[in-house]
Amino acid sequence: MPFKLFELCRTKAPWGDYGNMLVHGMTGYLGRDSRRRLQLQRTGPFVPPITMPGVGVVVVCDRVRERLGSSGLTGLQFRADILKQVVELDWEGWDRTACLPRRLPPGGEPENYFLRGRHRPELAKGIGPLWEVYSDKTVELVEDGTETLCGMEFPRMLPDRDTWPVQDFCSAGRGSQLLVTGKARRVVERLSGGTVTGVERPWASRS
Repeated sequence: MPFKLFELCRTKAPWGDYGNMLVHGMTGYLGRDSRRRLQLQRTGPFVPPITMPGVGVVVVCDRVRERLGSSGLTGLQFRADILKQVVELDWEGWDRTACLPRRLPPGGEPENYFLRGRHRPELAKGIGPLWEVYSDKTVELVEDGTETLCGMEFPRMLPDRDTWPVQDFCSAGRGSQLLVTGKARRVVERLSGGTVTGVERPWASRS
């Protein structure tokens, strides 16, 4: 059994919430369609190889899907996404050390990059297929002490070793987390280009 599990999370983006929207896009506004496919809203033409446009949601480009599929990692599956809206905004070369991005969205709200943007079908076509990485196997989270978040105490939820499905990818927290082994973490971080990392989630002490 692996000594550690890691939760896949976004790395720190430039420009705070604005950067998160530009790097990762979003899925929460449109949700999923009737076939459980993500409906993505993001900028183009540049798309990082791995993004996390929603809580626990990992999206990869076609090239990364091929690399992961041939990596020998276990427990991962792929589901095609829908590029529902692609707004043209070439932010890749902006100064990442600045406090704010070169161009702010209308009204100043980060999601307005999309909500007040115009869809460019030709950009969506040029980006090509995008895929959600998920696992249909689940490790249970159990309460193990407390943790302080934003000055308030909450139950600390950690994976239960006895329910781990013995594979490199598994979901947890009703799909709100994608947990991976150290081996999978190294592969994902290498392929992501710096947008995604793995944060350790120790086993619950009762395990």
